[in-house]
Amino acid sequence: MASSYFDVIASNLVQSGCTSFASTKQCLIEKPFGTSFDSALELNNTLLRFFKEEEIYRIDHYLGKEMIQNLLAIRFENPILTPLWNDSMIDSIVVRALEEVGVESRGQYYDHFGAIKDMVQNHLFQIVSLLLMKPSNNLDERIAHQNEIIEHLELYHQSKEDIVLGQYEANSTLKEKMKGYREEEHVDPQSTTETFVSLRTRINLPEYKNIKVILQTGKRTHMRSTEVIVNFKGHGPRPNQLIIKIAPDEGVYLRMNIKKPGQSHDVETIMMEYCQSCVYENRLNTPEAYERLLKAGIGLDRALFTPWEMVASSWKVVDEWLSFISKEAVPLYFYPAQTYGPTQVLEHFHEE
Repeated sequence: MASSYFDVIASNLVQSGCTSFASTKQCLIEKPFGTSFDSALELNNTLLRFFKEEEIYRIDHYLGKEMIQNLLAIRFENPILTPLWNDSMIDSIVVRALEEVGVESRGQYYDHFGAIKDMVQNHLFQIVSLLLMKPSNNLDERIAHQNEIIEHLELYHQSKEDIVLGQYEANSTLKEKMKGYREEEHVDPQSTTETFVSLRTRINLPEYKNIKVILQTGKRTHMRSTEVIVNFKGHGPRPNQLIIKIAPDEGVYLRMNIKKPGQSHDVETIMMEYCQSCVYENRLNTPEAYERLLKAGIGLDRALFTPWEMVASSWKVVDEWLSFISKEAVPLYFYPAQTYGPTQVLEHFHEE
């Protein structure tokens, strides 16, 4: 539902008396929560006329995903990782959310948003903040530590080379021709909205400032995959990697170098794998993201929802980047549907 209706709905809920029947009330709201910091602030002030902040539950469905919940356990329940979690040991981190589907019936919405507002401002920022936050003892601390990460996100070199924007176009080489973004329903035929973005960023904090944090998301790519790749510094045929697969496959993988069997002293790379979603019982017993979120909301558990301060910080960062993109005239590249994205991104981020 469009955020333009939130005012009317919230007002009618209160005036009808629906919110006065129970001792507690929860207003659950799905994204988008605004289109900029100013619009998000206006929307938030509107809701605060009818609900208290602790009664507003802003949904980011990524927070309900099993492996997103697992990020904190991976980080803080494995002491061997603690001394490695800094820019002396980590070279780069890639947070990637790729989709095979296009905009489908969402053209009218998407053409006013694009990949940065639709995915980076919420889902990818949440993943980065959970991945790099300090340990916390309670929810308030966790929110403060996540917010600190988001507030200190910046472009790595502060240059237009840190940004690759793309838009999918028709691909006639496939058996079933796929139309381009500009041919989609309710999309401007001359649209310059990005359907793919790759951002080279960093967290400007002492322990992280030299780590390249690559944020990538795109539609109509060659695969559906949401994952985190932590590239460690070091020697060998290939650097050690910690790979956390979020969707559709779920699991944790560690890439290591070992000696090849036999008389030689050659070294090869192997993968230590744990595929969580490969186990039938796990698939059966793991709730869907929205199931988890609705249960949490009904149970007054705010841990899986986005507080206003994080929404505000996220929009401030995105507003700054979008202003930079406009000012520097960052180009929009085209890529055929069902490919990785613009070829420039492969060259640009080859080292990662």
